[in-house]
Amino acid sequence: SSAASDVYKRQPIFAAIKQELDQANEKTYLDVVESHSEFLYPQEQKILKHIRKVQAKHPEKTIQEIVQKERKSRLSQLERKQYKVLDQIGQFAEELPYADKSKIAGLLTVSSDVIFERNTNFAFQRKKFIELADQLQLSDEATKKELMKLANKLPSSNNSETCLLYTSDAADE
Repeated sequence: SSAASDVYKRQPIFAAIKQELDQANEKTYLDVVESHSEFLYPQEQKILKHIRKVQAKHPEKTIQEIVQKERKSRLSQLERKQYKVLDQIGQFAEELPYADKSKIAGLLTVSSDVIFERNTNFAFQRKKFIELADQLQLSDEATKKELMKLANKLPSSNNSETCLLYTSDAADE
């Protein structure tokens, strides 16, 4: 119905079907999500399909166990993607005047340390990095624009199912 589809347009899928999910159990949870899969983003559909595949091979595993194992096994992959973008930003900064280069280097150092330490209480956040990059006072608009263009290449839940596994607990867009 049109009214139902309007609900999905106004709020995230999991908020829209919260009541159904609250009533679901370990065995029916994915069925509920799957019954609304047309409203999932492509990355969410990939994760759902993958969980189903793992579940078929290992029916004794809970959804939570599967997701935790996936998160652990994909962390290095996510970090490599993050470091690759941070390296591109570092290379870009090398060509800048000293003042701009040092401001960007400071942001990169802090960000790299956060990723490297794997601190679950203070995890690297794409959104926070972009906010901090945007706050840097750089010498000209073209430099700032290029920095932001590069910063927006960081993996997000919209372009990486690996990243989505890490942002499902907290909105990181």
